Formats: sequence, C-alpha cells, structure tokens
Amino acid sequence: MIKISFLKIQSLFPSGSFLIAVVVFLFANFSHASQDGVVTSKKAIVYSDLEMTSPVGFVKKGQIIKVGEIARNKGQVYPIIISGKIAYIKVTDISVQRESMDSKKLVAERFKENTKDTEDSKYSLSYLDYSTQMKLPKDNGNLQDKDSLTFTGVSVKGEKTIKHHWDMQVLFNYMVGTEGVEKFKIFELGGGAGFRLFDYKRFIFEWETQAMAIPYSSYALKNGSNNREEFRVNGYGYTVGTGLSAATRFGRHWGVEASAGMYYTRITGFRVPKPYQVIEPAFYGTRISIGANYHY
Repeated sequence: MIKISFLKIQSLFPSGSFLIAVVVFLFANFSHASQDGVVTSKKAIVYSDLEMTSPVGFVKKGQIIKVGEIARNKGQVYPIIISGKIAYIKVTDISVQRESMDSKKLVAERFKENTKDTEDSKYSLSYLDYSTQMKLPKDNGNLQDKDSLTFTGVSVKGEKTIKHHWDMQVLFNYMVGTEGVEKFKIFELGGGAGFRLFDYKRFIFEWETQAMAIPYSSYALKNGSNNREEFRVNGYGYTVGTGLSAATRFGRHWGVEASAGMYYTRITGFRVPKPYQVIEPAFYGTRISIGANYHY
C-alpha cells in the first residue's frame, strides 16, 4: 500500500456513479499494465493532473509504488493509483524496471532535477549596522582611542553556489559614521565565501568569511559654530570579517536574510591640513545586516 502525505486533501474527480465506473474500469486496466517503481527523490510530488499544476501530496524516498508502464505528457509523468483514483508522478522521481532501455536520458534528467535547486544565484539588498570601537595611535582632541562609533548604511551582495555547500559572494557596502563634528564615509568592494551549515532549500544557515578593499573613504571635520566643513580628506584601506548568516525564501524568487559577525576595518591616507593632527583610524566590532533577496 502506498503511503502518501497529502499537502491538501482534495478530490481528483467529481462524484457520480458514471465517473466511479470509469475509475473502476481504468483501475482494472492499470493493474494489468503496471510496473513496480522505487521512489528515489527525497519527496516525490504527486499531482492530480497531467500538466503537473495541482500537487496533492508527496511520497517519501524508498517507497515501492506501482506506476503505469507508459509515461504520459511527453514522457514526463507516470500514472499512479492513489485511493482508487488516478494521479501522476514525475518520471525523474522514481526508478523502474524499464529504465535500462533509456538509462542515459533518465540519468541526465535526474541530475538536472537534483542540481537545479542547489545551483542557486541571488542578489540581496540589506540595511547595515556596524557598531565599532576605534583604535587611534594618537588622540585628536574630539576622538580618542577606544571611543565607540556606529556606522549605518546599505549592502549589496551577489551570491552563487559553486560547489556542494560552498557559496561565492561579491559585495559592495556604503556606510556613514558620525561622532560630534567629525564624519566618516566608507565604500567597500570585495568578495567572500560561505559554507552552508544547514540547507533546507527554503532555509539556509551558513558561516561566511569576507575580505573587502576600501578604494575610497572620506573624513570630514565641521565647524561647530556655523556647521560648515573645515576640511574633507580622502583615504583608503581594507576590511576583513567573519560571521553567520541565515536566509529564507517565501516564494519562487523573493526572500529575506540576516547576518551578524565580527569585522575589522583599517583606514589610512588621510592628509589633514595643519594644524590638525594626522588621523589613521582602525575600527573593530559587530556588524549586523538585514534585508531582502531575489533568487534567479
């Protein structure tokens, strides 16, 4: 007996004595032209129609079921009897005795089915919060060593699964941090790698490591009396960090994700005018992001 888990209990055919007779007739013919099949997919979806538009449940991996000998809908599905009614299951989800006749085609189709969900690419747009503690070789009057400074900004990330549980990342971040009359802006551009610790198709939890260059950063000082800038200088640097991220997908394309980790940022090259002191800050602390992603 086939054990099927129903996604939604629904009738495959309307009631009526005539249709019941038709089903009995089809079942009688089906039993004489059927074959045993073993479910090879983790969850083989069962459909009520040939076009596979109405899933009614699934059969777990390893179950032995009886399916029709002739595949329908251009060889995509086998007919199957569920509770005396005809349903359909994908050819690529089961293994039958006649597979040796067309094994190369089925192996290729199964490989495509098993890899299409893992070969995933996505873009994400996130809000970024970087709570840091400063490291300054010399205090500059307003800013001092071990002062706290919080950056906020946006992050754009592209991500693609390249092998097994590994993801490749491309990142672009923009952040602004203000402390009194002093203001920092940071542009980061780089990449990273993520290892999927848990992957349940619609939920992913991974450990990630990132390294980014800072091709452009600015440091500005305002006049406290009139709020005008005394100067603005440019610098450069780098950021490295590691942490954990979690992402979930609600539909076919859209989802949300969040991450948290420890990062270190070093900036140099600020040529401040005299009589101001040279500043070469480093920042280290917790970086948190939350946003939306798009899968394609």
